[in-house]
Amino acid sequence: MLLARGYNVFNAAQVDGYQPPDTPQLSDNARNDRAEQFFVAQEADIQHGGSAAFYDVDRDLIILPDYRNFRSVGGYYATLAHEMTHWTGEPRRLNRNLGNRFGSASYAMEELIAELGAAFICARLQLTPEVRDRPCRLHRHLARRAETRCQSRVHGGRQSATGRRLAQ
Repeated sequence: MLLARGYNVFNAAQVDGYQPPDTPQLSDNARNDRAEQFFVAQEADIQHGGSAAFYDVDRDLIILPDYRNFRSVGGYYATLAHEMTHWTGEPRRLNRNLGNRFGSASYAMEELIAELGAAFICARLQLTPEVRDRPCRLHRHLARRAETRCQSRVHGGRQSATGRRLAQ
């Protein structure tokens, strides 16, 4: 049975007197010293600001929202580890194909490598990232590739992306 309902939706700025709830912010005192040392040792160019996390291939730069804007310490470091794994694919490092179009099989493979790399880095640093849709994202990425091909290529890419970093 299909049931349709209509709703009036307003931009918060259009509602007189509405005060959005305070957003909790992380304290710099909550930073993890071990994780900070690990990520600083990688010598990646990391800039904070804006509302999105991504690796800028053209500028070889990791962009993250400000630390205090993350919901949890683990969420911050898991996001940084994900973007740092993309960073390892740059031609002067491990030379993975990072010029992939969103939605392509090679893009899915790179995202899978980054998700697994982040998981391995967080485990090594004994970090517990916040639960998010990682299993669903991994499933979507795996669905883009034949399972046997994907497993063999991911293992090799993951080993390259995290192996030398975790050995430190």
